[in-house]
Amino acid sequence: MMKFVACVALSALPLMAGAAEVLVNGAFEQDGVETYSPIGWSVVESTATGGVVVTDAVASPASGLSLGAAGTGFQAVIDTFAFGDYALSQTFTVGANASAILSFSIAANANGVSTVVDPTGLDHTTAGDYLDNQHFRVDVLNASAGAFDTGSSAVLRNLFVGGTHNGIATYTYDLTPELAAGGTFTLRFAGTSNLGQQAIAIDNVSLQVSAVPEPQTYALLLAGLGVVLASARRRA
Repeated sequence: MMKFVACVALSALPLMAGAAEVLVNGAFEQDGVETYSPIGWSVVESTATGGVVVTDAVASPASGLSLGAAGTGFQAVIDTFAFGDYALSQTFTVGANASAILSFSIAANANGVSTVVDPTGLDHTTAGDYLDNQHFRVDVLNASAGAFDTGSSAVLRNLFVGGTHNGIATYTYDLTPELAAGGTFTLRFAGTSNLGQQAIAIDNVSLQVSAVPEPQTYALLLAGLGVVLASARRRA
């Protein structure tokens, strides 16, 4: 009996440490074809359409800018081929968790265009003033935020804002402080442009979340370990 309880208790350890993928189609392979409506993701474009696409090409279908491969197979592309605002996002729900780790890869082509971050955020018109505004950004949003919201009430955490880098880079972020209590959130990749064409390719987007163990899991573990310790004392 002692061996059985101990084995059951020890079997609970992987449940306490394991992480599960939260996002859908983060590698952009589920569609299997070039598409402007990828499974699991939402696309919003403020002016011209076609700047946000999932493709297996290494050049943007919208502008022809060379990107290289952020991963293997299909990847998502945000191309500011026309002045406007572009967003690719996914809304997700998590329970209370002990760990939340986000990672993704980006391949980019700055195309020699300057980076300018105007305080109006993702608004190529800069609130009608038409000041220079050209940048990409990645955010975790409250679920009620709009596609191009950048205000403090909408953005739970900004992960990146600025220009593109030429070449491929992988990013990893610990989102545990923002997601630990659980809830519904949105991950957004976006760009705004009123200066020229730039493009980024996005791939291997992953959010690994480890749930907070249920009380009964702790109880089972402690009970089993208690039996093991009691038996060891008796034998001693």
